[in-house]
Amino acid sequence: MSEDIEFMHEPDRHRFTAVRASDGERVGEAHYRLLGDDGIDFDHTLVPTALRGQGIASRLVHAAVTSDLARERRIAASCPFVATYLREHPDLA
Repeated sequence: MSEDIEFMHEPDRHRFTAVRASDGERVGEAHYRLLGDDGIDFDHTLVPTALRGQGIASRLVHAAVTSDLARERRIAASCPFVATYLREHPDLA
């Protein structure tokens, strides 16, 4: 199931989404807020309970923190899941 996921940026909603390609269902969200001109805070990540444990959130966070939007910014993580992911992947922080 997690292989059938596409990741998209929705800048007007300040979020990255994980969408199941086969039916277009949104299966994850990573919300952020911009911190001035050079920072970004990932403040909330959501995957429905029934879909947890499949790696969707990790893949979504990876897509978000390596996106063009985040790449040139100082990354903050007030979301505990994102903070843990960045601690486990210090090359991305």
